[in-house]
Amino acid sequence: MNGHPAAHACAQGALSRLLTVLEGSHQTVNPKTSGTSSFDPGTSSFGLYAQFPKYDNKVVYSEDKRNTWGTSAAAKGRFLRFYPLRNADGSYVPNA
Repeated sequence: MNGHPAAHACAQGALSRLLTVLEGSHQTVNPKTSGTSSFDPGTSSFGLYAQFPKYDNKVVYSEDKRNTWGTSAAAKGRFLRFYPLRNADGSYVPNA
């Protein structure tokens, strides 16, 4: 992984790596990746996590209460954020 973040899915306690961000692509809105960028959790609840080898393999979760480090920082445990996907004209992309 060469110090670049990896995205994962966690469903019912099982952790599964989905993709790795390739070297030189970690600070862009359209990173080059290796792996898959989609999955189907079925009817199960799921969350996402990312692991950062460059920072001692620090892990951040989409569920804030699982982020037990950095809770005194301004983020208060919130390290992953999600935003609706929009088209170039500003309209929202359905089911994205």
